[in-house]
Amino acid sequence: MQFKISTAEGELNLKLEDLLVQILNQVFESSDSDLSKQVDIIIKSLDKMISSFDDLRLDSSLKQTLSIYFLAGYYYKIFMIKNNVTTES
Repeated sequence: MQFKISTAEGELNLKLEDLLVQILNQVFESSDSDLSKQVDIIIKSLDKMISSFDDLRLDSSLKQTLSIYFLAGYYYKIFMIKNNVTTES
């Protein structure tokens, strides 16, 4: 999978692996931020919800669980972008 990014300076092509490295770098750089704390709360809540479904927990692999977390993060990002949302701790 390739990603083409257009900037004022030109185009940049990234392979999926390169993009994930950049995303993970950003995650590790922001690990002390409020966003990181919010993500920790969301993951704990997701884990609690998933573990309450015994059938889902027993039948889900690590790959499936990571997919759920990734997609939840994706839809959370869309929700935050498309709505005027503020968060309170």
